[in-house]
Amino acid sequence: MLWTGASGLAIGIAHLFRSSGLLDSTRNADTLPRVSGFSAILSGSCSRTTQRQVAWMEQRVPTLRLDPLSLVTDPDAAIKAANWARSHRSEGPILISATGSAGTVQAVQEKLGAGNAGQLIESSLAEIARLLVTSGFHRLIVAGGETSGAVVAALGIQRLHIGPCIDPGIHWAVSESEPHLALALKSGNFGSEDFFEKAWSILP
Repeated sequence: MLWTGASGLAIGIAHLFRSSGLLDSTRNADTLPRVSGFSAILSGSCSRTTQRQVAWMEQRVPTLRLDPLSLVTDPDAAIKAANWARSHRSEGPILISATGSAGTVQAVQEKLGAGNAGQLIESSLAEIARLLVTSGFHRLIVAGGETSGAVVAALGIQRLHIGPCIDPGIHWAVSESEPHLALALKSGNFGSEDFFEKAWSILP
């Protein structure tokens, strides 16, 4: 059975089915297998919520801020970002962020065009994600709806096992194909200020 729509609808339907005996209440459907590997956060969203989340997390973990304009002029920008991540991977979760303020976004869009700027950031973060996975980063949080879609496509993921809820509308999931990857895919305006830190505390 497939339901589409807001996550709140799906949560409500699940509770209704369980109370009606149509779902087995003893099964732990959201239990995920443990995924080993290094951990990274990739942020492409520039929503106010994500800006606050990035500001919260960059005070706590190694952080690389990407300059969207450099992604145009430097063909090796993704490789350099991946190399930076490798050099910090033993320090716990790392954060690579293209998230910027409204003023920064406007300046970039004026130079590149709104559509081109967004596509550039999404494709660059997707390439960085691909390089990170080949380097043993198998636990990823991705911020931004379009960025999440680009990352999933770049990694060739077809199916996900949905796991525990982090915040309303955001869950951990594990890819069914190998290498198994733990993923939290977050739309821009979702999640609390401490979302990134909270997510790692929930992941088995």
